[in-house]
Amino acid sequence: MANMKRPGRILEICVILVLLGAIIFWAFDARSDDQPRIQVGGYFEGYYSYGLNQPGTGNRYRGYDSAENQLSLDLAELTFSSSADDFSFIADLDFGSFAETNDTNESSRHLGQGVVTWKPKNSRFSVDFGKMYTHLGLETAKARDNWQFSRSSLYLYGIPFWHTGVAVHADWVPSQFSTSLYLYNGWNSLTDTNRSKTVGAQVKWMIGDTALVVYNVVAGPEKANDEADWRIVHDLNATYSFSSRFGVAFDAIAGSERNSAGGGTRSARWSAGTAAFRLGLGSDYFSPRFEIYRDTDGFTLGSVPQTLKSVTVTYGHPIGKVLEGRLEYRIDTSDQASTQSTFLAGFSAKF
Repeated sequence: MANMKRPGRILEICVILVLLGAIIFWAFDARSDDQPRIQVGGYFEGYYSYGLNQPGTGNRYRGYDSAENQLSLDLAELTFSSSADDFSFIADLDFGSFAETNDTNESSRHLGQGVVTWKPKNSRFSVDFGKMYTHLGLETAKARDNWQFSRSSLYLYGIPFWHTGVAVHADWVPSQFSTSLYLYNGWNSLTDTNRSKTVGAQVKWMIGDTALVVYNVVAGPEKANDEADWRIVHDLNATYSFSSRFGVAFDAIAGSERNSAGGGTRSARWSAGTAAFRLGLGSDYFSPRFEIYRDTDGFTLGSVPQTLKSVTVTYGHPIGKVLEGRLEYRIDTSDQASTQSTFLAGFSAKF
């Protein structure tokens, strides 16, 4: 069987390479206005971490940076984007352990996102369709977009990473007040596992030039062939800038799923809260983050009920416009496991 599958696998790789080459050729084939049809970008993310308590055992309670005592290039990404008339698109091709953590589906893991957007000119409304990152949470998938390199337990365990579906956005007061509605197949899935869809909403309010408050919710049945037992997560996050150098951020969630605890006789519940601060030091910055995560029924952590607490301290240093380096020290504690302390040196490069 292995010998029969190999030619097909080789053919598949060849087709992918040919298509990728065609896309790149098309991207740099100039039009009459000397502008490329497709813009091509790149992003790289890597790190080295060392466990101070039990070296060589791996980093518990971690997602994208779980490898310990390894030089890890966890993400190499190519981004293709373009726009024409009222339409635009963006597609990320992801490779590395990041892709495997972010998406466990073999058929879709190398597509980080693939979104087509329709936004009529002079309109306050827009529509997205495709595979998109979740609208929940203060943090995002890429380390460069966050204050810390490692993601919080709230992000890793309390909310989904991505969805497939459609989103409708409305900018009622441009740059100040907007709302969005979402219709998804489910959590971290290309296809639905039952006959009902997952729905979501977002309300975003920019207060002056210093404060941003966002409320998110996602709700729907996530069990296979079960439309009755809904999973619901509420998320409230906010950022406030005291000055151009000092800011604070908060994020809190409350989640539940019906008939998923106590042998399926009661609802499983989880909650989390994070607080982070950022102090600019010239072009560098210093940022501590404090977090508590409660898995009341052991549902999201896949084990016994437990409470996680973590403290993360990050120092960031940009190297030109492309490269950024970060040093990070993190302590994770659990009422069901021993304390874990890790040191991490990470980098990201964006082209």
